[in-house]
Amino acid sequence: MRVPPTIADFESIEQTDDRLHRRGRLSDWRQWLTSFVLHVLMVAVLAIVAIPAGVGNLSLSFTADVSDADIALPDTINVLPGLSTNADEETFDQSLASQSSVDLLDSSLMISVDSRMVQQETGNVWNELTMLESTQASPDQLVLSSNIPNTIGTRKTNAIRSLSNVGGAIDTIGREIGISLRSNRTLVVWLFDQSPSLITQRERILEQLEKVYDDLEGLKFDSELVFADQNRNELLTQVAAFGENYDQAMTAPVKVFEPVKRAIRRVLRDDSGVENVMSSVLETVSRYRGLSRVATDTGKRKCNIVIVVITDEAGDDVDRLEEAIGACQRASIPVYAIGVPAPFGEQESEISWQDPDVPNSPVVPAIVNQGPESLVFERIAVSCRLGTQGRQNLRKLLPPPVDSGFGPFGLTRLSRETGGIYFAVHPSRGGSTQGWDGVATFAAHLTQFYSHDVMKEYEPDYVSEHAFNELLDQWPLRRALVEESRRSTSGNLILRTDRFIFKSTFARQIAESKKSAKAYAKRLERVYRNLSDVEIELQHEPSVRWRANYSLAMANVEGALARLYSWMALLEMLDRRRPSFDMADESRTNNLWRISESNQLMEDERVYSMVAAVKKRCQKLIKDHPGTPWASMAQWEMDVPFGFHARQSYRGPSSGGRESVEQPPQRL
Repeated sequence: MRVPPTIADFESIEQTDDRLHRRGRLSDWRQWLTSFVLHVLMVAVLAIVAIPAGVGNLSLSFTADVSDADIALPDTINVLPGLSTNADEETFDQSLASQSSVDLLDSSLMISVDSRMVQQETGNVWNELTMLESTQASPDQLVLSSNIPNTIGTRKTNAIRSLSNVGGAIDTIGREIGISLRSNRTLVVWLFDQSPSLITQRERILEQLEKVYDDLEGLKFDSELVFADQNRNELLTQVAAFGENYDQAMTAPVKVFEPVKRAIRRVLRDDSGVENVMSSVLETVSRYRGLSRVATDTGKRKCNIVIVVITDEAGDDVDRLEEAIGACQRASIPVYAIGVPAPFGEQESEISWQDPDVPNSPVVPAIVNQGPESLVFERIAVSCRLGTQGRQNLRKLLPPPVDSGFGPFGLTRLSRETGGIYFAVHPSRGGSTQGWDGVATFAAHLTQFYSHDVMKEYEPDYVSEHAFNELLDQWPLRRALVEESRRSTSGNLILRTDRFIFKSTFARQIAESKKSAKAYAKRLERVYRNLSDVEIELQHEPSVRWRANYSLAMANVEGALARLYSWMALLEMLDRRRPSFDMADESRTNNLWRISESNQLMEDERVYSMVAAVKKRCQKLIKDHPGTPWASMAQWEMDVPFGFHARQSYRGPSSGGRESVEQPPQRL
């Protein structure tokens, strides 16, 4: 039975409905708020994933000032979008000119920065990235562990690499670039030497570069695609060339390889013979170091900058080395150099030269500046040999050119101090000793190469000139060696008088030869005394390189003295005996005396004692420093004859007393 409600019941119902109504309104508000938050989050996620980077109208130009003041830069830099790979040279140049946002003013004064210039990707970005990230890397792709630290600009423990081809060097540089990309976008500036000798090698370098860039485009770190974030970890490239002047090949850095390839192929030849490599590095730093500065808001560099120098010479502006090192260090820009080995203790190398612009042109020797491997000459340049005029003839009388185990001092130190690597490349490395017939075109004539595992203990003092002089003050043995090396650079005595002709001139020739030999003996004996005075310091010298330098210097001086004393004894014998020139002799064999080097020693006490001293020192040097240039030079010193021999000979009137004139090698 249903009971009708009372007034109290109605009041109770109204109160209950009011409470329910308030609860309903509160529930609706909570549902609305939850829905709003969820929708906001969804919109944010979609915005992060789907909105293209660089949207907006931000455009900023700034002056690339050389001051150290911090410059606030946007998160993108002005790059050229990819051009058609089928475009020819003219189309490429027109494309550069047509970029409305590219500032065509002098790029040394202005860098245009525009977020609209960053190339945008089309399509469903989320789906594309998901698909790429799930793709397994092919075996030839470069895969790096994510726990590999970013070593960009950090000094390497092995900053000198000796290789037989540029492929290994470019592969290593590609790996360094990949490590840099792991943490930041990276701009690589390739600096090409414009010398004619490097023209034919550029195509081989280009082939290797193309492979490296293909690998970098598929670079993965623990299966996480580096280029997944197109704006943060992009690879940008610029090409420049240098000789006497600096020339930037492209108006702005690019993100694809095709324009890089064309720019490298269009590098012009510079026949000035001047290689201002340090100035070109400084120019590059001046143009781009603003991009390497640390952003004040994030504490992170806007862009990593890497400079790669490709050259086959030591450079003509090494006086700007300290300036270049300082500029690169302040901007945290490492310099990698693909170069040549420096000849041991020498500044010049002779290369096998062929004009690249003349088909089937002859191969001839040419002189290039590829050394020395140390700040100053540390090798005593003394010898006493018998020979004739002409550079090639005289070259045979000196120790054969060998690899120093290091690159030219300036470029090697620049690479070491900035966190880069110097690659000393020679095609004959790893092969047997060769003569000129085995030297590859545009390669230096070096007869022997040495293991880096051995040579790493013999590194030169990679310090500034000021610090080097302080070391000389601290170590008397080094000071004596450097001073005598400076004095002896013009101290070679080549005994060109290898014959004494005719009775009428015999006495005069003997007298002149004795006079010059006596004067040179005084110079050599002074060098010998100065070095002997510091021999006691040898046991205190901490550097294995300087101990080897001293032992070889003493062996060279003792060897030169032994041969000079033998020569002087021969002159005394000929002058004393006064051999006759009997022109009535029908055999006509005695109108001159020919002198030749011989292992037979003259009966002279000075000769015997000095030969014994040099052999003992050379044997110890070979034992203490095996597998090094010092051991090779010591062996050569022992192999060269210490004596001279005289024999009668005849020269007919047809020769007229004229010597053939040798064509000097070309100097590049």
